[in-house]
Amino acid sequence: MSTSNQLVPNRECGECSVCCISLRIDQNELKKPADVRCHHLSENGCGIYPERPSVCRNWYCGWRMIPSIGNEWRPDKSQILIKLSGNRAVLQPLKAEHAKKLLDEAPLTLMAELMNVGFEVETSIPTKPGFCNALMTINDKLEKAVNERDLNAARNTMKSIIFRSRNSNTLPEPPFDEV
Repeated sequence: MSTSNQLVPNRECGECSVCCISLRIDQNELKKPADVRCHHLSENGCGIYPERPSVCRNWYCGWRMIPSIGNEWRPDKSQILIKLSGNRAVLQPLKAEHAKKLLDEAPLTLMAELMNVGFEVETSIPTKPGFCNALMTINDKLEKAVNERDLNAARNTMKSIIFRSRNSNTLPEPPFDEV
C-alpha cells in the first residue's frame, strides 16, 4: 500500500470539500479554525483555487493517496477523513456522531492493513465544539485482535477507544499565532 506523494490516477476531489472545513490551518497565508468553512469556499468549490495557498496546494487526504480503498472512502461519503504523514495515518470522523462508523468492518480492516504495513494508526475523535479532538495511537490496543483476525474483538476495542476519546478532557482549540 503506497502512500507516497503519488495520487491515485483518475481520483479527484470532485464535490468533496471536507478538508476545506475540517482541517485547522495556521499558516501565514491562511488561518482557519477546525470545523469551520474556509472563507474562500463557495458553492462551486475553492474560490481562489488557481491561487490557493501552498498548504492547500500540497495537502491530500488518504482517499486520494491509498489505491486499495474505493470511492466509498471519499471523505464526504464516508464521513471519515484520512490524514497521512510519513508512516502515520489518522482516521478522523467528521463529527462526534460519525465516530461509530469506525466500528464498521471497512474502517477496521483498513486500520489493520495500515498497521500490517508499518503505519502508526491513530484516531482523532471529536469531543465538544471549540475543543481539540482526542488523538489516540491505537496500534497496541488493536494488535491482538488484528493478529488473531478477530473482527468482534477489534470492534469491542474500538468501542472502548471511542468511549475514552469522547470522554477525554481535551484542551480548547488554541488561538492562532499572530502574524
